[in-house]
Amino acid sequence: MDLWRNRLKFVKQARTLFTNKLYQESAICYEKYLKVLEVVHGTKGEPLTPSHFKDNPKEITLICSVYWDLMLIYDADPNFYEKQAAAAEKLAEFVKYSPILSTLIRKADIERRRAKNGKVYKDFLKACGAKVSRCFIASSAFSSHYDP
Repeated sequence: MDLWRNRLKFVKQARTLFTNKLYQESAICYEKYLKVLEVVHGTKGEPLTPSHFKDNPKEITLICSVYWDLMLIYDADPNFYEKQAAAAEKLAEFVKYSPILSTLIRKADIERRRAKNGKVYKDFLKACGAKVSRCFIASSAFSSHYDP
């Protein structure tokens, strides 16, 4: 119960570190948060899934924001391609159950253009089922052609 109650401290600390551009330390805090979730839910080495949080949709949204930040952090160095791809895969799995899906699709579309590992963002968009529409008006009005 203490782990569960204190899990948000890791996220808050990670966000502060991220804001201060201390990315390595931020990633460590985010990973600790995810590890706490695994321990609390007794995954026994298996990955977390959205079904672990079916009664707690707000936690799913928080998990999505954590995976998004990890994608951004891991994009800083090509050596972290595998970690970034894993974070993107988990994000795509969880974001379908979150109200921030369209926001993250827009952000990923923008980020893929300037990212070092643009393929990860492209794969994320594909995994989310984002379809390319070439409507100039929709793209102008919503800042992305992926916006539903």
